[in-house]
Amino acid sequence: MAAGDPYMTDFPLGPLWPGQLVNSAFYGVLMFGAMTAARALGRGRRRRKGLCPWCAYPVGNTGPCSECGAPVA
Repeated sequence: MAAGDPYMTDFPLGPLWPGQLVNSAFYGVLMFGAMTAARALGRGRRRRKGLCPWCAYPVGNTGPCSECGAPVA
């Protein structure tokens, strides 16, 4: 192929592994953080409503949950 060939492309024909690994790690950490935050917010909301933070069984502010045994504080 000549230097000025219009059919010559600058696109890679295979994956660029370093970039793919960095992107996968970055977005994996980002999704893990988002999911962890969503779970924590849900547990806090259930606790404020008087539900077990783990199984959402109505327990009030008494000792452990009678449904799943998780401590209710």
